[in-house]
Amino acid sequence: MLGSIIGAGVGLGTSLWGGISAGKNRKRQKKAINNAITDNQSWYDANYNADVLQRADAQRQISQLRDMMSNRRKYNNNLSAITGATQEAQLANQEADNKALTDVSRDMYARGQQYKDNIMNAYLNRKDRLNNSMYNLYDQRASSGENLMNTGLNFMSKSLSSGDFFKKNKE
Repeated sequence: MLGSIIGAGVGLGTSLWGGISAGKNRKRQKKAINNAITDNQSWYDANYNADVLQRADAQRQISQLRDMMSNRRKYNNNLSAITGATQEAQLANQEADNKALTDVSRDMYARGQQYKDNIMNAYLNRKDRLNNSMYNLYDQRASSGENLMNTGLNFMSKSLSSGDFFKKNKE
């Protein structure tokens, strides 16, 4: 009888210790997942709402356009001075420059929208993976509780079924 009580006590103690240890590890895991969720949201906010014209590729493109337009303007002014071009010709050159600026701006905004779409997709994919991790953690918690309950019930039924507690001492 004493052996079965000690065995049941050791088994129950081990189960409880394992449950507490697993609970602490799940708590750490939940904290890590919550931190990842916060980091993902911060990354999304910083990147999705960023001004597309301030990105390095856009700044490089704007700089190249300015240089090209400046060189073209100098060339056209020199050519106009030599050939005696009319004001209509000079206006046509300015209109061409404005069209180039408009085309580049449209291109930058289109690429900016594509960039935002990529940011949104990456954010949603990460968010989905993190949510699945959280759901798995909750599922593990539920399974651990059921396992602990079943272990306790098994110990109790084994102890009770051995009949040691119901035997009367004949001494």
